Amino acid sequence: MIKQQFFYNENEILRLYHKGFDDYPKNRMLEQKEDITGGSVILREGWIDNLESEVISYDHKVSGFLPSNDDKNPYMTYCCDYTEFITMHKKFLEDGRIQNPKTFREISDFIKKWSGFDLKKVPFSYHNVLVFAPTEIYIEMKLSKENDQDINLKIIENKHGDLTCIAKFKQNNIIVDSKVMAVSGDIQIETDKTWNSMDLEFFAKDRLVYAYYDLSFMKSIHIDMAMTTKQVKMSLQHAKKSITLEQSVSEPIIVGERVNSNDLNSYYYQEQLLKRSLTIGKRFEFLTKGQYEYAIEIFESIASTRGYQEMWIFDPYFITYNISGGMARIDDIIKVLAKNLNLKKKIVFEGKKEDVQDKFIEFQKAIQNTVTYLKKRDVTPDFEFIGTDEHFHDRFIFLKGESGLKAFQLGTSFNSFGDNYSTIIELDSFDGKKVFQTLISDIIIPEHIILQKGLS
Repeated sequence: MIKQQFFYNENEILRLYHKGFDDYPKNRMLEQKEDITGGSVILREGWIDNLESEVISYDHKVSGFLPSNDDKNPYMTYCCDYTEFITMHKKFLEDGRIQNPKTFREISDFIKKWSGFDLKKVPFSYHNVLVFAPTEIYIEMKLSKENDQDINLKIIENKHGDLTCIAKFKQNNIIVDSKVMAVSGDIQIETDKTWNSMDLEFFAKDRLVYAYYDLSFMKSIHIDMAMTTKQVKMSLQHAKKSITLEQSVSEPIIVGERVNSNDLNSYYYQEQLLKRSLTIGKRFEFLTKGQYEYAIEIFESIASTRGYQEMWIFDPYFITYNISGGMARIDDIIKVLAKNLNLKKKIVFEGKKEDVQDKFIEFQKAIQNTVTYLKKRDVTPDFEFIGTDEHFHDRFIFLKGESGLKAFQLGTSFNSFGDNYSTIIELDSFDGKKVFQTLISDIIIPEHIILQKGLS
């Protein structure tokens, strides 16, 4: 069997064994190293005859069968039997959260590249030992050309002889038809029911050797194709990094035949959207002193989000920069928020009528070099600044589009992230919509607006 050990800074973080693969060179000793954030990650790979001489420390052991589409299955086509030796203490966690998310992602990418195992999907396998034994059966599945309700199965590889197939056809997770049949070669499974997903299981005698659950086929694909038309790379002043501003155009494309929707499909789709809004994990970040660059990465990630037309920011002190490195900070923030040049940016801040014009002029001076640099490259960031004399306290980012609203609450102003202990919290979509509508109706009204200007 093949043995793969992964190390981060010479500490073992994951071990994988792959049974079978008898054509693997027995004398091969492979080592791959990659420098990542905080150190280096290493793969050491070779052949062993069995597990008897291996030292494996663990708290619990779990064994079972992994379908081909299971998150823990490292093989793209095979199903496998597996055993996992579990270590309960996870050193990369602190209070249930990953200490260094960026490092963890880089480690995960390295492991997936060399083993197929996606640690980002199963993060608690970190520090564990897993043994995989592929069942050596590979089945190709396609819709029938004559009737797209039927499915053709082609046995590409099978070392188990005669099989029994159980197929369950489902419509929105409700089983509408099922078939049980003996299989000795390629087959066609027919049904007169309408379905949009199916479960397949193959047994060799009483042993499950192949399974694929929630199999679905795309009869029509709707793509909002985005093409980057302009890029401008700029260095940040206060953070040691650069950012690339991008402008793109999008065009809807339909691949395949257009599928007519009906009220029932729409009903289930809306239900799934509501379910997702109720169950999806919201982003929560807690930043401490000295984490300015990490805050910049978070704001860049938010500003890069596709599928929205407007970004609204409510920060009473947005144009204020009378702190250490304030001018460089506010210049960095403008560059980061301008990341997606297609987004219309509307910045709402608090001021006093008697001096708001002077303060905005000073603010413009702080970012003038950036604005001039972009204009020379035929790029005009779409910013609108709205000053209001209505007092507000909390800070928010809203991404607004036809598909809905994404909202974040900030624990401090943009100009002081990294100087304070503060949070960035993604709000529930319903709560975010309520906050946004209230701020718009109470603050952005003619009697309170004392300034409304773009960048010039």
